[in-house]
Parts: sequence; structure tokens; C-alpha cells
Amino acid sequence: MQKKLFGAVLLGLAGCARGQGTTVTMLQQIAALQTYARVAQQGYQATEQGLATIRAIRQGEFDLHTLFFHSLSTVNPAVKDMPAVSAIQVLTGLRPRARWAPGWQREVDELRILTTDGELQITDGERITRIMAIEKAIRARYGL
Repeated sequence: MQKKLFGAVLLGLAGCARGQGTTVTMLQQIAALQTYARVAQQGYQATEQGLATIRAIRQGEFDLHTLFFHSLSTVNPAVKDMPAVSAIQVLTGLRPRARWAPGWQREVDELRILTTDGELQITDGERITRIMAIEKAIRARYGL
């Protein structure tokens, strides 16, 4: 009987020790999970900050493109004040319109469109090229 009691006590102690081992293991797992949760939270915050940075960069790029396309609609004052524009205006104002060759109204309208804000979205270089072509056509028409 003593052997049985001793065996039962040993089994009970072994069970307690095994239970403590399980408790220790569980505490270690809880600590590991808490560490993982902190690391996951930091990763989430880093991801959020990265996405916020990407959004800011994307918005900045969009704003730059918007500004660029808006600038294409605005006529540079240097283009408006070109000598060719003045020459076209003088030449078209001096000649009676009835004597002009066909197409003069198209050229006058094109000059007005080229020198008016918001009418076209083109670069200054394109505006200058077209103004020079209009001037050349009008000068050829007048033999100048």
C-alpha cells in the first residue's frame, strides 16, 4: 500500500511538474505572441506611413501635371508681344478685306485663337511656329 501511495504521490508530483511545464510553455507562448503583436503593429504603422508617402508623392505628381497642362492654356506674354503678331495685325488692318485671297479670315481667326488664353493647350514653341507660319503666308500674299 505504501508503494501504491508513494507511486500516486510521484505521479501527482510529476503531473504538477508537467502542469507547471505547460504553464511555463503557455507563458512563453503568450510573451512570444505579445512580441509578435508589437512587431506586427510596427509593421502596420510603417506600411501606413509608406502608403501615406506614396499618396503624397502621387498627389504632388498630379498637381505638377495639372499645373503643366494649365500652363499650356495660358499664352506667354512674350508670345503675345512678338513682332510677328504686331506685323500680322498691322498687315491685316491696312488692306481692304475684299481684296484678300481666300483663307484670310481663317488666318486672322487662328492668330486670335493662338494669342487668347484658354483657347488652345499647346506649348509656346508650337504657338510661335504657327504664328510665324501665318506671318509668312500673309507676307507672301502681299508680296512682302
